[in-house]
Amino acid sequence: MLSRLLAAVGLAALEGELAAMVRRARRRAILLAAAVLLWVVAIAFALATLTIWLAGALGPIVASGIMAGAFAVVALILQIAASAQARRPRPPPSIGALFQGAAAGKDGGDGTTFGLLAIVAVAGYMLGRHLFRR
Repeated sequence: MLSRLLAAVGLAALEGELAAMVRRARRRAILLAAAVLLWVVAIAFALATLTIWLAGALGPIVASGIMAGAFAVVALILQIAASAQARRPRPPPSIGALFQGAAAGKDGGDGTTFGLLAIVAVAGYMLGRHLFRR
């Protein structure tokens, strides 16, 4: 009886702590979203101020062209950076190196190749048994 009471108290305390963690995480997420929104608004006002200043100094057409060109340059830099990362794929591990590591008593690398093959083999075996059951 005492063990059930202690288990119930422990479970209630655990549920209360979990609920408090969820409330804190939700509050942090809401505050972070509000901060991001305010940063976006601040940057938008800064860009509008720059455009207005350029329009006063150079004219509205030239100011708009300068701002469009600046955004195009930033977008081009980001696109080049993204495509440069995409062009450098990680080389696959060689199967010989995995076998040598396994023979030497090592774990065989990160296990993605053989782990994936094992998962596919087991899933195929189970699916085949399920489909062709009589």
